[in-house]
Parts: sequence; structure tokens; C-alpha cells
Amino acid sequence: MIGLLLLILSESKCDWPNYGNDKGGNRYSPANLITPENVSQLEVAWQMRTGDVSDGSSLPNSSFQCTPIMIDDVLYFSTPFSRVLAVDASTGAKKWSFDPGVDLPKAFQPLIHRGVSAWLNPKSRQLRIFIPTYDSRLIAIDAATGKPCPDFGNRGTVDLKRGLKKFVASRYVCYTPPAIVNGVVVVGSTIRDLSDADTSSGTVRAFDAVTGKLRWKFDPIAKGVGAGNAWAVMSADASTNTVFIPTSSQSPDFYGGLRPGDNRDSDSIVAVDATTGNVKWRYQVVHHDVWDYDIPAQPILAEIAGRKAVIVLTKMGLVFTLDRNTGKPIIETPETRVPSEGVAGEKLSKTQPIPSKPEPLSRTSLAPEDAWGVKTSELEKVKRRLEGYGVSKLYDPQRTTTHAQIPGTLGGLNWSGGSYDPRSNTLFVNINNMPTLIRLVKRSEVGAARAETRGMAFYEQMGTPYAVGTAPLQNGVLPAVKPPWGELVAINMQSGDIRWRKPFGYLPELVGNPEAKRWGSPSLGGSICTAGGLIFVSGTRDSKLRAISSESGEVLWEGDLPAGGNATPMTYIGTDGRQYVVICAGGHSGLSTKLGDYVIAFACPRRKN
Repeated sequence: MIGLLLLILSESKCDWPNYGNDKGGNRYSPANLITPENVSQLEVAWQMRTGDVSDGSSLPNSSFQCTPIMIDDVLYFSTPFSRVLAVDASTGAKKWSFDPGVDLPKAFQPLIHRGVSAWLNPKSRQLRIFIPTYDSRLIAIDAATGKPCPDFGNRGTVDLKRGLKKFVASRYVCYTPPAIVNGVVVVGSTIRDLSDADTSSGTVRAFDAVTGKLRWKFDPIAKGVGAGNAWAVMSADASTNTVFIPTSSQSPDFYGGLRPGDNRDSDSIVAVDATTGNVKWRYQVVHHDVWDYDIPAQPILAEIAGRKAVIVLTKMGLVFTLDRNTGKPIIETPETRVPSEGVAGEKLSKTQPIPSKPEPLSRTSLAPEDAWGVKTSELEKVKRRLEGYGVSKLYDPQRTTTHAQIPGTLGGLNWSGGSYDPRSNTLFVNINNMPTLIRLVKRSEVGAARAETRGMAFYEQMGTPYAVGTAPLQNGVLPAVKPPWGELVAINMQSGDIRWRKPFGYLPELVGNPEAKRWGSPSLGGSICTAGGLIFVSGTRDSKLRAISSESGEVLWEGDLPAGGNATPMTYIGTDGRQYVVICAGGHSGLSTKLGDYVIAFACPRRKN
């Protein structure tokens, strides 16, 4: 029988009970059976397929971005179709599956889901698995049976479409595991915010974990426009009854003339009381965002030099370190002058907060000499393009001519987030160095812009004077800027200094080039770290899971995956005494990795008697 003690003391048992292992998103495991000395022996221990994959031919593309959780030798995870499966953690044998019946033919965005959350009722000892579905329902499932809990909401379901200030069905989906603290389930959302200024409301809501009754709402936008939603995973501190909400930009992404001012509570970490929803403190990392610089990653709750801290990872490649009780920066973070001459109707902030340490993890400037091409002719062509864009820097205003935004909309950092080793105060983050081409276009000129600008995707931003065109800065399928295009970085969070940074992964198109592994790859999918001195991470375009020395950054092992590993792995000790590393391999159409529906567990061979 699952006991409360097992959940509280899961570290000693080496389970993985939350998306980030602990509720504070450290992604650290005390499991130490896989070490630098034996990691080369890792092999596939078991593999299963869910059957839930779409190549875009009849449904939107799928992306299997889930991180499973493991409690008492059972693995629970969600598929891109919002189904939930429970399997034996040591064998992969299916125990049950639950299908919420999402109307997939009506899906309008890529089919994604990143995981489920668990809560143990201290009175009944019933373990519940919670999933916010793609079609905006919150469902409580009995972990023992795989059936909805009839006393939660309406026969196990709460309709998340109800009670919002504004709901637009074609803009609003849910695919992030909720935060659960002290019997309260806190749910965010993902909002399509490029098509309209006045899109769906990004209200964060909390529900009673037993009854499903609404406990509170937090709306990051006081009036007008929409979004500001929390699409990243939230963190929680049960000891202080606090939920840490990472919010996104207000709509639309690239023009803010309809939302003057700093847009408080968007692009912010907002600490709220889990019982009441009252705001304890707030800290904004981007004022008046016109760059799509949402906070994309789960905040990491850590203890640094004796102080309880919140580590905030951003698309800008900046790392903010805040006091967990006050929200004030622990490391000096001055308001820094930035360009503020925007297009007509725009009023940009004259300053942005920029931490003194760590240094920006990704590039924050781009010049013509940063051009890259395999051949000399390609290099010269790209250089001429960059000369036309001029020198680009972080927080350059948007304009009506094509220009390069650095970091691009991918980041920097994205939902991949980071992992934190509390023993050494080291943060591990995989970052991208990929600029985005952007152009604001007057609404009357959109047709002409489409005709003259090949390769750009245009978004209406209805309700504003400008549509926007965006495209990756590439030369064909390859990046058009100097490598490395992806890196893994280790930061000493006590001093703020970089311990090491290494190119991470490689592009399959360049596999025959002996330099390819020095150039890295863009990645989506995060890292975990272990007491065995290892980092496990995938996410790159080469579809590999890697084990990396946390001390040196050296790659110690690579495992081939049958599809893109664009998810964050997890690890645990199984009933047979072996340490397992599990990853969902389902690819990502945006990174052009192979799609799939695989759940794969790696372990060292069983010891022979």
C-alpha cells in the first residue's frame, strides 16, 4: 500500500514523484548506482510504445515531451493525445491506461503533453493522478484503478473552460502538469497569442484536490488584451505554503501599443499563497515585452550560501537569483539602459533588469562577422544578409524592416530549463544560439510582404496596426551564424561563475564533417543530475540520450534513440535494485527530429551471482 511516508521520504527511496523530482524543480536524484565508472555499460532494459503519434497528415503534429513520474514502483505518464498510462517501473508492463476522449480531429495546435502530477489524500490514503487535458479539462484519476475519482468535480472532471474572464477555444490549451501543495491543485494554460491582441485570459486557477471546487484565481492582466499565462511548470514550497508562478508576455508578442506600461505580472515570477491565492511578492524579468521572451522554464527552488532562493531561467539567456521570501535579487541586478525607440504607437521601457552574474548564457549580440556557411560562397551570401540587418543586440526594438533578434524566440533557454545539484551548488543548463528574423508589417502591406519575403511565417496580431513575420536565421536547413549552436553550461550558483561550457550534440546533416561535434545542436528537452556525478540529457537534433560528467562536462556515454528525445529524462531505483534512466522519445517537428511514441528505460546489466 502506498504510504504518505514514501512520498515525503521519496529521496531515500529514489522515486521520482514530481515533474522535477522535488516540487521545487531541482531535477536532482540521490540515486548513485550509475557512475562515471560503469555508465558505459548502460543498455536498453525495456521499451514500450503508446501508439499515440501524429505526423500531421490527418491531425496536427505530435510531440512526446512528457517526463514520467514514479511512485512506489509504478511509472505514470501522459501521451501527446492526453492519455495517461501506468506501467511497472522495472519491466514496462502496462498496469492501466486512461483515455479522456479528446476530440483530436478538432485540435488546432500541435499535440503536446508534458506530464501528470500526483497527490496522496492524507485521510483516505488514495493516490490521485491529475492531468490537465489538451482540451482544457482537469481530471483526477485513482492511481490504483486508472478510473476517474467520482467525488472530484463532475464525476472526476473540472471544466477549465468555465470561469475565465475570456475564453477563445482556438487559442487555449492545457498540457503542463499542475503544481500541487497542501491539498490545492494549481493549473496554468497555453495560449496562442500571436493572432489577436485580445486573446484568451491567462488566469491561473486553484482547485481543491478532493472536491475539485475552485479555491482561487490569479489573473496576471488587470484589463484589456490577453495571455500573460503560465505555460511553464510551476514550483511549490509546502513549508511556506507558496506557489511560484512563471508568467508569459501579454498579447500580442511583438507589439505592445495596446498595453502601455511595464505590464506588471507578465514575464514575472509571482509568489502566491497556495490556500488563498494572495500575492506574496512579484518580480518582473522583462518590462513591456515585445520579443516573445516568456518565462519558459520551471523556477528552481534552491538553497545558496544558506539563503533560500528561486532561480529563474529565461529566454534571454539571463539567470535571475531571487530571495525566496521577498522576491528581491540575491545577486545585484541593476536596471540597465536599453534602446527604447519603437515603431509608431509603441512605448518601450527605457531599462531592463540584467543580473551582474552569471554572465548571459547565450549570445546577446550579432554582427556581420558572425556569418557562417559550409562553403565560401554560402558564407559570403550570409554575410551580405547580416550586413543588411546591421548589428543586433539584446532588447533591440522591433521595426518595420527585417532584422535579427538575438536571442531568438527559441531562446536562449526554453522549457528545457535546468537541473541543480545541491551538493555543489551547480546549475546545469542546455542553451541555444539561434537568432530569429522578425519584421513588423503594416496591415495594408501584408500581402506584398508575403510575396517579397520567402520563408517567413506571418501572424495577424489582429487589433493592432501591425502583423508580424518571423523566420529562423538559416542558410537552407543549416544555421547561418557561427557555432556553437547549442551548448551545455555548468554554473557555480554560489559565486555566479561559469564552471564549464561545452558544445552539445550535433546536426545530422553535418555528420560526415569532422568538426560537427564541436558545433553543437539546438535542443528542446532538459537535463537531470544525480548523486552518481552524472548529467543525463537529450533534446538535440541527433536523437541521442547522453550521460555527461557533472565535474568536467565530458560526454561519457551516448545512447541512440528511435525518435527525437525532445523531453526531459528521469531516474529511479527499481524493485530489482537497478538504477533506471527513462526518456520519452517522440520527436519534435519544429526541430525536424523523427517523430515516435517510445518510452525507453536504460539500465546497467543485472549482476551475475
